Amino acid sequence: MKSIKTTIVLMFTTWFVQASQAENQALATHLSTVEAPIPIKRVNPKYPMSAARQGRTGWATFSFVIEKNGSVSNIVKLDSSGSKDFEQESLKAIKHWKYKPAMENGEPIQRCVNTVQLDFKMSSKAEEDGVRRRFMKKYRLALEALEEKKITAVEQYIEEMSSFNNRYASESNLLNLLKAKYNEATDNKQLQLTYLSKIQFNYGKDKGAQYKLAITHNKLVLAVQLNQLTKALSFLDNLTAMSLNEQQKLTYQQLEQNIHNTIKSDKTILVKGVLHQAPFWNFTPVRNNFSIVNVSGLLTKMDVRCANKYHTYTVNEQSTWQIPENWQGCSVILYGQSGTTFDFVELSESANEA
Repeated sequence: MKSIKTTIVLMFTTWFVQASQAENQALATHLSTVEAPIPIKRVNPKYPMSAARQGRTGWATFSFVIEKNGSVSNIVKLDSSGSKDFEQESLKAIKHWKYKPAMENGEPIQRCVNTVQLDFKMSSKAEEDGVRRRFMKKYRLALEALEEKKITAVEQYIEEMSSFNNRYASESNLLNLLKAKYNEATDNKQLQLTYLSKIQFNYGKDKGAQYKLAITHNKLVLAVQLNQLTKALSFLDNLTAMSLNEQQKLTYQQLEQNIHNTIKSDKTILVKGVLHQAPFWNFTPVRNNFSIVNVSGLLTKMDVRCANKYHTYTVNEQSTWQIPENWQGCSVILYGQSGTTFDFVELSESANEA
């Protein structure tokens, strides 16, 4: 039996209007006026006593929704430096935040694309040099094992280093760098990019501009290879803000133009998705039309979070999703069982019409 493929247009309305030329002109003149939410109450997280005594620093990043009444909901931890106490205190604080809600044409609306990183820092030298001797010893041994291609030994060191409770931010940077090197050696570009992206440049000793440039360049190369073009453009913005020579500037300018040409082309953009340790996969597409195919495992639901819209859907492999143009800045969060793999296919406008 021939399968039936459906297109889901993510809109409340189920009717279509053939507008006149005059109506089209009026629509192009003014759609809506949207005012951003304004913080009324933002509680700072408490600095955990044990972390303060140890001189330990760190960070945690969250996504959340600002409701029509100004409250905060659907808080999702996106990443952290690895200290559970920082994560817990951050979550407690965010739950008590209050906003004047976003307004559209004078009416309150949800604001769904909100991301915040909460930093836990101290002014003492302890946070600059916060790497324990036992941790550094294992890191160096892991590098030696990696150089000798002793992959099993590297995996053991990574497991031991990951078991350190409430890591310093500098320790997390070293661990993420090691994990990136390990995944480069085992040819897992997605995880290599994931761990390089976890490295925070504003913690610990400043390793210099060339270190930042090298890390960001490697992230850019990987993002392009993986077709994660929103990330690639973000990395390009970071690079162009650095001190570059003329050849580097020309190279990055040409690459940016190539990316924009790809986005505008009729070529489909295939992104490989996998649910690793986290029970969700977060992605920001560059196009409004996409499908999810070749699912191996289980995807339970999908959130579409845009500037002023937030909806949850079931995942049907026979469907194509089309996000309306006026839903700005959308990201997709897929939930499911750990280990699930799938293809996220960004479709061109012509492909959707076909």
